[in-house]
Amino acid sequence: MAGRYRGVTRRGDAWQISFTYKGERCRERLRFPTTRKGEDAANNFRGKILMEVDMGLFDYAKHFPESKRALRHSRNPGQHITIKQALTQFLREIERRKAPSTIRDYGFRVHRHLIPTFGHMALNELVADDVRVWQDEVIEYLSAKSINNILIPLRQVFRRAFEDEKIDSNPLSRIPNLSFRVRDPKPFSKSEVNAILNGFSNDAVEVRNYFQFAFYTGLRTSELIALTWEDINWDKKQASVSKALVVGHIKAPKTNAGNRCVDLSEQAIRALRRQERLHSTEGNIFRDPRDGMPWKNDQALRKIYWYPNLDQLGIERRNPYQTRHTFASRLLSDGENAMYVASQMGHANCSMIFNVYGRWIT
Repeated sequence: MAGRYRGVTRRGDAWQISFTYKGERCRERLRFPTTRKGEDAANNFRGKILMEVDMGLFDYAKHFPESKRALRHSRNPGQHITIKQALTQFLREIERRKAPSTIRDYGFRVHRHLIPTFGHMALNELVADDVRVWQDEVIEYLSAKSINNILIPLRQVFRRAFEDEKIDSNPLSRIPNLSFRVRDPKPFSKSEVNAILNGFSNDAVEVRNYFQFAFYTGLRTSELIALTWEDINWDKKQASVSKALVVGHIKAPKTNAGNRCVDLSEQAIRALRRQERLHSTEGNIFRDPRDGMPWKNDQALRKIYWYPNLDQLGIERRNPYQTRHTFASRLLSDGENAMYVASQMGHANCSMIFNVYGRWIT
């Protein structure tokens, strides 16, 4: 039904406005009340859109995110496409041009690894560090070759999105394929561990507690930042590891062996006791000292605290994951049974221990 204003029409229980954008006649519904005031509001809204179109500032998806035209006309289409959607479309496309075995392999990688880890994110949300954190996590039980193969579909999706100008940059272009040397551990010596812990300034006590606990429990980064006070059994001197925070999502361990109880040494307990005095014993144990909030990932830990501390001490740069290797190599050098070390690390058997840490077994 025609209204009092040009380009504003009543459609059922809503108002429809019409305008021209990039040579296309567009019609969109507005949920303003079907009253004279609602009609005035719809006309004013249309006027705002016409002005933005004239000034070259109009973003279709910002005003009409649910519209079929939103993605086609968006100034930033990468924020409206999830990685899950892009990977699913990728699988549909390769069905027409890839061998069945390749389709099967790609489908497994996408549904087993990529979608569960990155699928909830928009294309323009993923950054290179998200992929590096994932690599550090899975290198424990996947070979470098497997990790490289898993990333093939993701690389193709992001290369295509960049070429189609759906994203401004391709984060995967900054992620080289892993070499097999990545798996070689470079643990810290006892003197280096002490120097690193003592190197954190007084305003970074929480960071020291975090890394002291990491050095003496061998927990993965994702397990450390997900650890809560409820996971600590003070009587048994154990930490229950049953979850991990990966790219913003709490996940269960990949294997049954990953769900474990880790014995707490005196050094680990001291770190907890110091942390206990800083926060109430509820929720996450380790928190960002800058705002008191739980860590979302280890980016700030690495960039603001870890690497500057190593540089100041003149210690060779190694990523924080080496705290885990330090834990395992120290136990083995002290004569601990390989099966016990495997259980503490969350491995199902000793094969990883022998393959990775064999030279430390006494």
